[in-house]
Amino acid sequence: MKFVPRNEPEYFKDLNIDDKNYHKYFRQIRQDLIKEFNNKCGYCECDLNLTSLPNIDNFFPKSKFGKNAFEWESLILCCQVCNIRKANNFPTDDNENPLLINPSIEDPNEHIGLDVNSGLLTGFTEKGKVTISTLGLNRPELVELRRKSENVQQIQSIFPSINIEEDRKTIYQAFNENIKKILEVTSRLEDKSGEDKLIAYLLYANVITALETYLADVFVNTIFNNTLYLRKFVETYPRFKGNENAHKFTLSEIFTKYNKIEEIVTDEIIGIIYHNLQTIKPMFKDTFNVEFPKDMKKIFVAIQIRHDIVHRNGKTKMDKKTKVFAEHTIGKAEINDLIFETSKFVVEIDKQMMKL
Repeated sequence: MKFVPRNEPEYFKDLNIDDKNYHKYFRQIRQDLIKEFNNKCGYCECDLNLTSLPNIDNFFPKSKFGKNAFEWESLILCCQVCNIRKANNFPTDDNENPLLINPSIEDPNEHIGLDVNSGLLTGFTEKGKVTISTLGLNRPELVELRRKSENVQQIQSIFPSINIEEDRKTIYQAFNENIKKILEVTSRLEDKSGEDKLIAYLLYANVITALETYLADVFVNTIFNNTLYLRKFVETYPRFKGNENAHKFTLSEIFTKYNKIEEIVTDEIIGIIYHNLQTIKPMFKDTFNVEFPKDMKKIFVAIQIRHDIVHRNGKTKMDKKTKVFAEHTIGKAEINDLIFETSKFVVEIDKQMMKL
């Protein structure tokens, strides 16, 4: 983390930004922040071309500071992981002074030091220690990146900056906004019983719904905006070929079918269940050559829990020996863990989709 001098744009001073009109100016604001922060996360300094997509964090949380959360120095460009970890967290000391470093208004070097040999950050002050802990600034990937910082330029030459299409930006942003809303409500949960229990179930299920929506939207949007990928999907999707082909036709129908290809594909993809990752995984691989993360155990488990929440009111299948239905216990920790895993998953997929 390093100090980033800020220069509030002239246009921003007259906008009177708040939660209602923020999204109207989001793209312009993000572009200006990308320039100010040199396209690096304001918290962990990771390069946003290599490791994540640009997010904007309200350093002063909206839930606590209202309109003041949208002051220019409160808007911090950051990576997805730091954005999730920061969320609405805003620890303070006994005098209500912030215990998180705002790189826009103070020099992090007064609170944090770097061991160049180990790559670990150390807090000199309580604020430094709390900042490192809250944002997870000693995450293994960050430590490794610091240790091998001399390789960064080489990595950048291999993975150059790529412009993302506006419609795909919107899809990712929609996922991110859904996750933020879930985080905001989750932060208000108090226990795992009564009304909070029901709300926690809904929030947990909605994280998977956000993932499902992202996968569906990005897949459909991409194939219908590029005939190459539309063709790849038709040629590789099991139900369009071999014994599973449900769309056989005679040679005399070939031109009619060709003219209706998008309609046929649309009818087919409407019926696909996008949280069935075993089905979706080969679709992304065969159509886009996009690989899903190797370790998806936690997400698979979460999808099963979501199924139990939706179809069994949170209870598992009956144990054959005890004849008893167990019940899932869902609270803040479980929801936040799922958000973390799901967001990592989406970032990994989106980085690959950017390269198409």
